[in-house]
Amino acid sequence: AALVLEKLPFFVLAAGSSVATYLVQKAGGSVTEALALDARLGNAVIAVVRYVGKFLVPFDLAVLYPHPGHWPVRQIVAALFVIGVLTAIAGWQLRRRPWIAIGWCWFLGTLVPVIGIVQVGLQSMADRYTYLTMLGVQIAGLWTLREWVTSPGARRGWAVAGAGVLLACAARTWNQQGVWQNSFTLFDHALAVTTDNYLAYNNRGIHLGDAGRTAEAVDDYRRALAIRPDYAEANNNLGRILVQEGRPADAVPLLRRAVAAKPTQLEARNNLANALSDAGALPEAMEHYAFVLARDPRHVNA
Repeated sequence: AALVLEKLPFFVLAAGSSVATYLVQKAGGSVTEALALDARLGNAVIAVVRYVGKFLVPFDLAVLYPHPGHWPVRQIVAALFVIGVLTAIAGWQLRRRPWIAIGWCWFLGTLVPVIGIVQVGLQSMADRYTYLTMLGVQIAGLWTLREWVTSPGARRGWAVAGAGVLLACAARTWNQQGVWQNSFTLFDHALAVTTDNYLAYNNRGIHLGDAGRTAEAVDDYRRALAIRPDYAEANNNLGRILVQEGRPADAVPLLRRAVAAKPTQLEARNNLANALSDAGALPEAMEHYAFVLARDPRHVNA
C-alpha cells in the first residue's frame, strides 16, 4: 500500500498534464473527432507493434506518418496477436524475471497518452513519442541479457557487442541527420518512406514555392489534394499561387474549400477575398475582408 501511495502524486501530475494538453490542443484546432473510435483503437494497436519495430530496426523514419483512417482488419488482428504473445511472456516470467513485466507495462502505460485514442494531429504515430516509452523495453531486454553474463569472457564478449550496437546507432544517427538538412530534404525523405503523405507533399511544395520553383510547387499541391481533396493548407497554397498567376476563377473553388475546412483561418479568407476581388465579385470579397478585419484589425493585406 505504501508503494502505491507514494506514487499517487505522480498520477495526479500526469492527469493534470493530460487535461492541460488536451485543452490547449483542442483550442488550437489539433484535436480531431473525424475518426471513429474503432479507427482510433485499431491504429493504437498497430502503433504499439510499429513502435517496437522502429526501435529494433530504426530505418525509414519520417517526420510524419500519416493516419490511414482505417487499417485492414488482418493487420489489426496480427498486431493483437503479437501484443498478446509478448504480454503472455511477461506474465509467464513474472516470478522469475519480474523486470520483463515491469518494462512491458512501462512501455504500454506511457504510450497511453500518445497512442491516438484521443487523436491530436494528422499522424498515426510519431518517433518522438518513444523517447520515454522505450525505457521500459530497454529495462526488460538489458536486465534479461545481464543474466547471461556469467563469466569474465562472457562479459568481454557482451561489452564488444554493446560497443558495436552503439557504433551502429551513432552511424544511423549521423545518416538520419542529413534528412533534416532543410525542408526539402526532410519532406522529400518522408515521401520516399511513407505512402499517401499529403502533408509532406504540401510542405515540400511550400519549400519549392519559396525557392521560386512554382511549377513544381503547384504539382506537389495537386498531389496533396489528389490524396485528400479537403486538405485546407494545400487548397489555400494552390489557390494563392493561382491568384498570383492571374487565374482567380480557378483559385476561387480551391480557396472556398480551404475556408470550409477551416472557417477561422484568416489567411485563407484573405486569399479568397483577393481571388473574388480579381474575379469581379467585389461585394462578396468585401464580406471576407470584413471577416478578417473583425478578428485582426491590424491585418495589413486585408
